[in-house]
Amino acid sequence: VVGNNFGAWCTGNLVNNTRQDRTPYILTANHCSVKSSLADFNLWTFYFNYEASGCVNPVAEPIYNSFIGATLVAQSSLSGNDTTSDFLLMKLIQKIPAVYPINFLGWDATGAISNQGVCFHHPNGDIKKISTYSTPTISSSYSGLKPNTHWQVNWAGTANGFGVTQGGSSGSGLLNENGLLIGTLTGGSSDCTNKNDPDFYGKFSYHWNQNGPTPYDRLKDWLDPISTNLKIVPRLKYNENPGPLAANSSFNNHSFFECSVHNNQLIIQTNSPNYSIVLYNYLGQVLYREDRLKNQQLIDISDFKTNQIILKILENGSEPFVFKITQIN
Repeated sequence: VVGNNFGAWCTGNLVNNTRQDRTPYILTANHCSVKSSLADFNLWTFYFNYEASGCVNPVAEPIYNSFIGATLVAQSSLSGNDTTSDFLLMKLIQKIPAVYPINFLGWDATGAISNQGVCFHHPNGDIKKISTYSTPTISSSYSGLKPNTHWQVNWAGTANGFGVTQGGSSGSGLLNENGLLIGTLTGGSSDCTNKNDPDFYGKFSYHWNQNGPTPYDRLKDWLDPISTNLKIVPRLKYNENPGPLAANSSFNNHSFFECSVHNNQLIIQTNSPNYSIVLYNYLGQVLYREDRLKNQQLIDISDFKTNQIILKILENGSEPFVFKITQIN
């Protein structure tokens, strides 16, 4: 939860960076700050782990962590208008102790459509709520002003109810099927009486480098400070200290296929649905098989118990490409 000094509530996310050095960057919506001066950010309050185990709020307040004060790092527009992707990146004044149960969210800057996922948010500053979508995101705009700056999302009912958004949800993160951040909430018309109306999330991929030419207009310079050019970065758990994601941990052997390994996740990106993969250990035993890749696929390799994996890529029965992966972090 993000509380500014004007008594307004928004939602934000602590985000990882390619250095994985636990820099406390908070990403939310720029329109949450339109009344704030640079000095005002020193008074903002940030609440973490404000959540409960069930949908119904508990009788007693949960235990949570809080921090006061941040500095402005980058934003999509000084005026807060609707022609940008509406992002605000801040850095907490205090470092977050590694022992605090607070994770740094991973992200996906490829701009790929997500078929399903969730949003975690704090409507009216309430305890964390979850909204779920099960249909593909649609590239759109907010208020029809500038095309392809936002993801349009329509929510779906689940066994636990029908989640929507409301005031205080602004800036909340839209997560894809891999649990990676792909957008931040600008607004929309969904509410408890209009469950089928859409919401609009500024695209993380647009935040990345399309709002302007300087580091103060985009995320790229801050979330990829060591210039890896990675577009997918995994979550950093509070008790992990894996070190930076080296630029050579990603390889582009073919224009259609990119692969990287970090945090025991094999991350594969492709622009074609026609590829299949097989993973082997050094004895030739099959560890994993996927006959139809998604555009982005995360594979947990922590249980493979080997520091060497052979990756074989095939397309419609053609001669396979074979790569050896030895950097397993």
